[in-house]
Amino acid sequence: MKLVIPGMSNNILSSYAPQQGCSQEEKDLFWNQLESILTGIPEGEELIVAGDLNGHVGMDGEGIERWHGKLMIGMKNEEGERVLEMAQTYDLALLNTFFEKKEEHLITCKNGGNSSLEVYSSSA
Repeated sequence: MKLVIPGMSNNILSSYAPQQGCSQEEKDLFWNQLESILTGIPEGEELIVAGDLNGHVGMDGEGIERWHGKLMIGMKNEEGERVLEMAQTYDLALLNTFFEKKEEHLITCKNGGNSSLEVYSSSA
């Protein structure tokens, strides 16, 4: 969605990545489509990517403080690496990592013993 306010254009994307257990092909397709959309947004326009990117970025934001606020739980996984790469490439702050929350407020999906954490991104 593009929201145009006098003097400012805001692009808001709602993104839901394939869950753990989906094929690598599905995951790659999602990331390629997201990349295609992101590269089409004109420079200078604001960008917000909201949703569940189904990646754990972990607590360690050492060296990437511009994008990762270090207030996260758990360990980084492969999908989290992709989220961090996107954040750095498009200069997007992972907002959930900048605000302290209780763990139960970070979880967007629980299924059996597994859970997913929400990750929101916005222009840094």
